Amino acid sequence: MSKGPAQLWLARLWAAQSAVDAHHERFEAQLAENDQALKAAGHWGVPTIIFENEPFFGQDRFDMLVWRLKQRGIASRSGSPKGKSL
Repeated sequence: MSKGPAQLWLARLWAAQSAVDAHHERFEAQLAENDQALKAAGHWGVPTIIFENEPFFGQDRFDMLVWRLKQRGIASRSGSPKGKSL
């Protein structure tokens, strides 16, 4: 029986979780550093994405971020989930 796309992405998720578990302290330090940088930039909450000094706050702004990325000629990577490309 072949694996479907959801099963393949789940396998990647478990592999990523294993990497985080193996290097927990390093990931915690990176999260703390990112949190400090977010606060220093005057932003809060999640998801906050900054692209070229322009903040996109909240998942309801992802479409605006994609629009801005396309304006700059940024294309999606191969291997993106089906239907989830820019």
